[in-house]
Amino acid sequence: MYKHLIATTQIKERSYVYHYASKEANKVLYQRDALAQTLPEHSLNVLYGVHAWVSNEKSLKSVQAHNKQLKTMREVKNAEEFTKLVFDRKLLRLADKLQYREMNNLDQLIEWFNEN
Repeated sequence: MYKHLIATTQIKERSYVYHYASKEANKVLYQRDALAQTLPEHSLNVLYGVHAWVSNEKSLKSVQAHNKQLKTMREVKNAEEFTKLVFDRKLLRLADKLQYREMNNLDQLIEWFNEN
């Protein structure tokens, strides 16, 4: 049986999925932890979601066969590319929020950015 790590995010009406699979659970857990360490703190469920799945095959298609939502998502081939998408989503969310904030100097902007 294969264990699957499925990470998803959505940017401007487009959904993306990153997939990693292995027969060894510790490799999947390592990949999940590595992904979490590269992404913004406290952003799970806000910027991206992580899911686990088990199937007889290693392919993403084997998971998509049981989850119709995943079929419509664009596959991201590596964790680095997925991380960039999540940061893009963060920047877009911040840009939307920024128009309602008044910043008096660059330090305030940087502090606010790091908090969000």
